[in-house]
Amino acid sequence: MSQLKVLAVSSLENAAVLEELLECEELNRMATLQPAGENLDRAASFPVDAVVILSHEMTPSECDFVERLYMSRGKLAFVLICEAAEAGILSRAMSCGIMRVLTADMGKERICKGIRDEIARVQNRTDSAEIREYDSRVISVFSTKGGSGKTTIAVNLAAALQKAGKRVVLVDADLQFGDVGVFMNLPRRDTISDLVSESNLNASTVNSFLVRHRSGVDVLCAPVSPELAELVKSEHIERIVTVLRSEYDYVILDTAPLLDDINLTALEQSDTIYFVTTPEIPTLKNTRICIGILRTLNYADRIRLVLNREGDPYVKRRDVKVSLELEPVLCIPNDSRHASGAVNRGIPVVTASPRSRISKAITRFVEKGGV
Repeated sequence: MSQLKVLAVSSLENAAVLEELLECEELNRMATLQPAGENLDRAASFPVDAVVILSHEMTPSECDFVERLYMSRGKLAFVLICEAAEAGILSRAMSCGIMRVLTADMGKERICKGIRDEIARVQNRTDSAEIREYDSRVISVFSTKGGSGKTTIAVNLAAALQKAGKRVVLVDADLQFGDVGVFMNLPRRDTISDLVSESNLNASTVNSFLVRHRSGVDVLCAPVSPELAELVKSEHIERIVTVLRSEYDYVILDTAPLLDDINLTALEQSDTIYFVTTPEIPTLKNTRICIGILRTLNYADRIRLVLNREGDPYVKRRDVKVSLELEPVLCIPNDSRHASGAVNRGIPVVTASPRSRISKAITRFVEKGGV
């Protein structure tokens, strides 16, 4: 049986005691952290099944740390080990999200079983939830070439939807050269290639690999190097999308600019395909060819054209419509200053420059409710 991954949380003086209690064949202690605010981001980044806290009183600072961690990683099992399960500590534990309390005198074997049982309870609760808890939509943002602004649109569409009160997850499915993590200034974390190495892609496992951006958007990052892309197969994409769409209003896939098994699976899973093009003759030619292929694959009713960098003096919107036989549903003005500035700062344009023409175009599109 594969080991269950746990994150240990305790004060410095109790760390050795907790590490000793967690020494058993079924548990893999990933790290031991002190319950301090500066460790919160690090604690949220570990792909674990449970968070195990050792405290004999649950001080206000410990409660605050656990509660904030629970808010970002609520689908993990949270277990408290204390000296005595008195009413006061039980109340404080439950108020910050801990549902299983064990005592240190139970011994390692019973403590290990208690942690294992709590993990199983949380995972069974998650996996038995209705598969369509949300009336969700899966969106692929696609283009025929790099540099079209595809990732900019995916990131800002996700941020704008989240700002509008939707629950959004953004998956960087450009597996070789995905830049969503850079565009959103996310720290280096576990990625989709790390996720697919797990034996069971259930809801709790997938959620443990998501990174919460400060906008509220959850992100599954692309592999850190191109060769790791080979670890991700089309069936992984299908399973991950199936899991995510049960928990989010919008699952947004930032795809690679090519038609391979991975991308075709992403497009097949999508309710809507936002096809990004720019007002340049070579790009429009390739866009027209690719749209023809997608129509042959019976994706015609899913395609929505997005015209990025509108404002070229030679190729007008009407020329794009005639050439592609599609009316753009979203036209984004050419505003390289705000677009480049936001990318370099690692902040979505709709957050960094909400009054810019790019932000207004995307925000209006989201507010119209047609996404």
